[in-house]
Amino acid sequence: MEERQLLSNAVIAVLFLRALQAAGYFLREIFPPRRDPRRDRRLRESERLVLCLLNHLINIQCCNSEPFTRLVGATRGGSSDVRFQVEIGRRFFEWEVIGRCVSASLALVNHSCDANAVRFFAGDHVVLAAAKRIARGEEVTISYDGIHHETQPLFTRQLQTLRKYHFACECPACMEDWSVQLLRCQ
Repeated sequence: MEERQLLSNAVIAVLFLRALQAAGYFLREIFPPRRDPRRDRRLRESERLVLCLLNHLINIQCCNSEPFTRLVGATRGGSSDVRFQVEIGRRFFEWEVIGRCVSASLALVNHSCDANAVRFFAGDHVVLAAAKRIARGEEVTISYDGIHHETQPLFTRQLQTLRKYHFACECPACMEDWSVQLLRCQ
């Protein structure tokens, strides 16, 4: 994660801790109170623990959250990103991101730039479905944030996975340098 993001997340964690302190969350402890809370700003052990947990959880959601989307009506070519537009009959729809969620199950599914599964939301449930045939014993993979070999060159894909997810993708599309140009008709 970039330094700027880490700093931002740390500040957010401190703000949450201060809100808990202001709400009296730590007053219920069995530990002796501070001498003078207005002067003594040092954190007690329990406050340090909560601060570390808050910071950790905030950092986790940056890498393990999924976009929560819904399908909305659109005009043909209305989306700036064609990957998110779908034609059903004579109507066009696009995926609109309305939030993010953290799913413990989806966090276990690895990335591939040539994913064999897709995830979507149906009401308050997240669904993982095969996008192509998956052989017995083959790893089920999804595309993180639309990173795909059909729409992005290798350098861009590698940069995105390194910056946001802290790994260099080693899927077949990256290892064999599947290029966007190879997919275009001559």
